[in-house]
Amino acid sequence: MPWHRNERIDVLSRWTGDEANLGGKARGRRDLGKAGNADQEDEYYGHFGELLELTDKFLLDEIAALLKRFAPERLAVLSHRELALLPMWHLVDQCSSIEALTIAPSMELLNICVNRIRVLQGRTCVVPDATGTLRYAGSGLQLLQAVRRAPVEVIGSVENLVRAAPECNVLHVAGHGVYNPENPYYSGCVVGPAGSTAGLYAQFIEISESDGVYTFSFSDQGKPGQFELVTVGECLAGLSLNACGLAVLSACECGLANPHGGGELIGLPNTQSRSLKRIHKFSWGRPTASTG
Repeated sequence: MPWHRNERIDVLSRWTGDEANLGGKARGRRDLGKAGNADQEDEYYGHFGELLELTDKFLLDEIAALLKRFAPERLAVLSHRELALLPMWHLVDQCSSIEALTIAPSMELLNICVNRIRVLQGRTCVVPDATGTLRYAGSGLQLLQAVRRAPVEVIGSVENLVRAAPECNVLHVAGHGVYNPENPYYSGCVVGPAGSTAGLYAQFIEISESDGVYTFSFSDQGKPGQFELVTVGECLAGLSLNACGLAVLSACECGLANPHGGGELIGLPNTQSRSLKRIHKFSWGRPTASTG
């Protein structure tokens, strides 16, 4: 399907503008919720929903119509630049024949991931909800342990995660995810109480709650009562998942990303795509009892 320059500029200005604002609104969303201004929050999400509908109508529906002619069982999407922001999983909803969807930034990377041989057994590592505020987050971890029929290693710090990752076969993260629109490299998932983690990309957050709405404040110095994040920068710099066949990110805002000067997008799902064969992310827009 052609992707003409004028169409590209139009979608880029509208979509990335909203996506970038979503990061700002993600922080603002919590402020709005804290202030009780639900009308502005609903207005924003309504506008973003309209943009998704237009994307479906003028692009994804057309692609889905072409795919239905061939009834593929496996679909690989190579998303260049801002196209990676599009909800390609909608194609799976519209094409019942598709059983597997792979999204990769390039053909070279797709070839590496597809041809990498993975062992079926190995260490299973989980990063549970360290804050104790998501009462249903533990259910998925219990199910994972039953399915794997093997000991599950619980990770409670960035240091332990980096140490266990090279031998990890399955990684499951279920907890709070936080997107930092000012510096996406500081975005991440909560892994445990603030410890002695230090470094260029080390980040800590303080969590507060009001009427079921959580607010987060960032800090580069850990203090008692705070929690440490495994950040995008730390994943890129030192997290090796070369033996991992499956990673699950079940957290709020873990699917958000920002474009940078190199034409790529910076966000959690992008960090380990070069080494993982499968990444499943469940990026909820608002904190829930099961994941945040």
